[in-house]
Amino acid sequence: SCSELPVFNHLMRRWCKQAFYRREDACLGSVECLTTSLEIPVNISVHFADDEQSSHNLKAMDAMIFIVLNESESEKMCLQRLKSLVTSPAKSGEFSVAVMNVGGNKFDRVLKIELEELHKQNLIAHWKINSWSRPDSIMESLAFLTEHVNVVPHISASALELLVKQITEEFFDALSSGQHSCKGLSKAVKSPNNIVQLYNTCLTKLENLLLSHKLEKYFNFADEFKMYVPSKESGGPELMCGKQFNDPYKAQISKRLNALKLPELTKWPPKSPNRLVKTLKSYCSQLHDVGVFPQIFRMIDLQDDSNLEQQLEQVPWLDIVEIWAQCSIRHLFPDRERTKRMFVIFDRHDVQQMIKKQWWLKLPVVYHLMN
Repeated sequence: SCSELPVFNHLMRRWCKQAFYRREDACLGSVECLTTSLEIPVNISVHFADDEQSSHNLKAMDAMIFIVLNESESEKMCLQRLKSLVTSPAKSGEFSVAVMNVGGNKFDRVLKIELEELHKQNLIAHWKINSWSRPDSIMESLAFLTEHVNVVPHISASALELLVKQITEEFFDALSSGQHSCKGLSKAVKSPNNIVQLYNTCLTKLENLLLSHKLEKYFNFADEFKMYVPSKESGGPELMCGKQFNDPYKAQISKRLNALKLPELTKWPPKSPNRLVKTLKSYCSQLHDVGVFPQIFRMIDLQDDSNLEQQLEQVPWLDIVEIWAQCSIRHLFPDRERTKRMFVIFDRHDVQQMIKKQWWLKLPVVYHLMN
């Protein structure tokens, strides 16, 4: 009956504490380190939500056992409670539900219909209905949930600086190898401004990936695990613990990536060797690293008696623009500020595909030079 519900809730809390926590001073919601049968240490946190408010105080639930006391609530109340938990922002992406019937199964039919609908809406990934017939029944539900543990595919976290360096290197490597098999690209890389346009587009595409709304759910990391996140860069989404996928976060990403974009060379191509020297030196200064000018100028082998514009087409502009990109990265992410690194979360597969798809072949700067 309804009057017995508080007693049942109290007993369930006691059972959860005894089942999952060894420490006498432990309480529900704290973190306990367990060792799996494969000798793998796992940190867990168990909560007991007996009303809508307590369920919304949770964060990043991977799974739940939904207990139904058949005589304590109406069918409507039961379904509302289930939907409230499943649609809660507290749950993580891949979410599993094990329904535990206590005192009968009169709601099974409507629960099955509701669970199937929630599955169709991608609100739950896996579900099962069990009945409490003996103390081990709840362990069977736990076994089902552990079979469908939430494993995050392809999701990584990294300092933005390191990700940009990786993408920059892979991008220029791809252009360098691709120019030998694509006539349009081979022509395009004869002009530094074409390469600058392609690189800036690459940064825009990276920005779009990092701001993708599909990443938002991976920020939903339970606060109680924050102190257990390794201080070293693990590369996992747990590095985002305590951070939010909000407007300030997204604005910081956009601001930094836009700051990395290279300006185009003005009045290009120059009309004389002297103008070339002034243009390149000014450009290096604009990137806050005039010290790289001698290195770049050595890569430009001018012959006094040849046409300047034709000579400039033979310059290894891919290598030079990559040096400029590295200058921009060093300026925006100086070594002295490594302790202030900004971490971002991303889908490794999407980042890899961004380079593999060779999107630059479809851009006008390359496509129009195919013939």
